Formats: sequence, structure tokens, C-alpha cells
Amino acid sequence: NSLQDRVRLLGHALVEELPALYSGAELLAYPSSYEGFGLPIAEALACNTPVVACTGSCLEEAGGPGGLYVPPGEVEPLREALRQVLEDSALARDLAAKGREYVQRFGLETVSKELMGTYSAL
Repeated sequence: NSLQDRVRLLGHALVEELPALYSGAELLAYPSSYEGFGLPIAEALACNTPVVACTGSCLEEAGGPGGLYVPPGEVEPLREALRQVLEDSALARDLAAKGREYVQRFGLETVSKELMGTYSAL
């Protein structure tokens, strides 16, 4: 199998298309070394899609137990993490289930309650 047979570069996707794209993916590879929050990770987890991302920024907080994390810029650990998720269906299911549960903390109701609690404490 060539990489061209397994990877599709889509370019810009509409927001409305994201749930279907995440749900149809075997994993989300997010090898960024810096992000404001890592929203694509939370979106993928909400769609039961496991994540492979980098350490050292907010990405581990965004993904929690729903992902495998590798040092930024390190090709071999990234390749190995991608291989693990793609070849080990039990691992992929476990990451997806843990991620789906974890990402609930970022839901509108939960965040709103926490924000109101913070305002009340001030």
C-alpha cells in the first residue's frame, strides 16, 4: 500500500463536514508543537476518534487519555504511535472510549457551570 492509497489531503473543510470527517477517520494525527487549545483534538474525541499528538503544549490537556503523545519534531516516535493505533484495534477502541468520556468536561454546560462558579467566587 502506498501512502497515496491511505491518506487523503482534503484542504479546507466546512465546519458542517467535520463531524463526518472525524467519525470516518481511523485517527487524528496532530503533530503540532504549539496550539492555543487543540480544538481539533477535542472535536475528534467527541466523534470517537483516537488521537496522536505532541507533548509539551496544551494538546495533552485537550486530549487527556484519548491520545498517544510524542515529542514534537521526533519522526520515529510519531511513526510508532501512528502504527500502534492503526494496527491495534483494541488500543484504538480504548483510546476512543476514554477520549469520548474525557472530552465531556469541555461541553457547554460543564464549562458554563465552572465559569459561573469562578465569577461567583470573585
